[in-house]
Amino acid sequence: MKKIVALLITCIMLLSLAGCGVTDSSNSSGKRKERRTEKASAEAATEPEADVVTSTSTDVDDARGKGGDKADEKDKESSAALNPIFDGVPVIYSVGRTDYVNDEDGEQLYNSVSESLYLMEGTEDAYPGIKKALDSFNKLVNTASEDYSQSELIEMAKEQKAGSEYFTYYSDSFNANIARVDDKVLSICVGSSSYYGGAHGYYGTCGYVYDSQTGEELSILDIVSSKEDLRAAAQEIFSRDYAMLIESEPGCEDYLSESFDKPEDLNWCMGPTSLDLYYNPYQLACYAAGAQTIQIRYADFPNLFNKGYGESEGNWVKQGSDLMEDITGDGALDYTHFEENIEYEEDYNYSFITGFTIDTGIESKQIEYYCYGTTTYYIKKDGRFYLYIITEGDNDSSSLLMYEITDGKIVELGEEYAHFSAPSYSFDYGEGYFENCCDEFYNPDAFFLASRMDLLSTITGIKPSTIGEDGKIKYLQDYYNLSDFVITSKKELTFDEVDEDGNVIGEITVPSGSDYNAYRTDDETYADCKLSDGKIVRLYIEKDVDLGHVINGEHLEELFDGIIFAG
Repeated sequence: MKKIVALLITCIMLLSLAGCGVTDSSNSSGKRKERRTEKASAEAATEPEADVVTSTSTDVDDARGKGGDKADEKDKESSAALNPIFDGVPVIYSVGRTDYVNDEDGEQLYNSVSESLYLMEGTEDAYPGIKKALDSFNKLVNTASEDYSQSELIEMAKEQKAGSEYFTYYSDSFNANIARVDDKVLSICVGSSSYYGGAHGYYGTCGYVYDSQTGEELSILDIVSSKEDLRAAAQEIFSRDYAMLIESEPGCEDYLSESFDKPEDLNWCMGPTSLDLYYNPYQLACYAAGAQTIQIRYADFPNLFNKGYGESEGNWVKQGSDLMEDITGDGALDYTHFEENIEYEEDYNYSFITGFTIDTGIESKQIEYYCYGTTTYYIKKDGRFYLYIITEGDNDSSSLLMYEITDGKIVELGEEYAHFSAPSYSFDYGEGYFENCCDEFYNPDAFFLASRMDLLSTITGIKPSTIGEDGKIKYLQDYYNLSDFVITSKKELTFDEVDEDGNVIGEITVPSGSDYNAYRTDDETYADCKLSDGKIVRLYIEKDVDLGHVINGEHLEELFDGIIFAG
């Protein structure tokens, strides 16, 4: 895997003893993170177990083994998977995995977070190239540091904890986002962060680009005319966009030019309108200067992109706080910026968001909104431009705020109490690990939204969705799909039996002690549940002011065990 930290581990460890100055670019390549060497793998396999206590094992490697290979995750959640509903559109979701190792005091020593990507079940055969690409990508996410095995990191953490009053656990994190999917390429952007002690950790970005037909990984020289043409384009954009950095960091232009001598070591990704080059901290300048991204627009350099790879046709999504696109239609690029307005509560030592600022260059708008976090998406849909904002609230609640920014005018479209989701809600946990399905919003024509509801219990429901002609969410079915929630009857009960399409086909009496697997609901009047034999029963539920949630006048909790309502 492209290792963002690459040869910088030495720098990170030195930072525990020194400040954060400029490092030589030869020690800052940011090159591809390969799988652990045979030597490190052998050491991890034969090394005695560390003297630590976890909920499952003494090493993250061991926890992964007990938790099962992530490539098998879609088999775990197959019972909750949906039939394909988007014709001709590959639906990709991610599975996030957290592994952790605690010591004998129960304090965390090491934490590893990563994401794997999968096609929605039932669609793999329709997209063999994408399936092959995702399988290849998933094999790369199970490694820790390039220079240290997981066991070595744990031992290092133990030593630092023993010698320091202010210990912070070591960590590795890899977050995958789909940057582009079409009939030419599958492009995956990976954000990485690591902390192995010292003054601060390290972070960076890299990308993986695959041919969506063959599934083979593409090199940057498969995309551009030559490395010299690429160097010239990057230098031109760098001089334009980073003039202040060039003035304050002598030598950064030389480091940029030298990076193209080994194009295989470049960190890059393909978006719908540009090829993006990522230069992570230390590669061009000091840590304090941060990371730099050079966006080479396909339309601006047609001779550079002369091998058939260029701008993505049709609609697209870009995740991030900034957008550089012609949203006014005058042929010139417009810069749109989103920024959180943050207040710090000194008495309680925490910060929170009080609103946002959206600036298109044509109009700037201050929006009052209280939340704890945001994720922003810029969308091009049928020639119009939108900004979608996912907000994080109390008790894990989420909302989706929608704005149109076409022509530079900021128009509020409304709010949905939902967030982007995988095709089904599924999680798995055990000793030393936790896995859950996550969202991947990259196509405005086909995605899933999850909402929190409380008809049967406080659970998550999911609907397939698209963006309508008015820029708002358009749901593609009138019910929510449910999964991974089971209640058990306390008495014999009689309900309507329904088929897969929701049609009543008869009446059925279900014995006491039967498990009811939540299947679907309209979150207003009914919840369908599957029994162990696959039959579907419909529970008509009323919200009574005095009794709460009832079925035929009887309270839910008198009829079932496992009912849970959030406070």
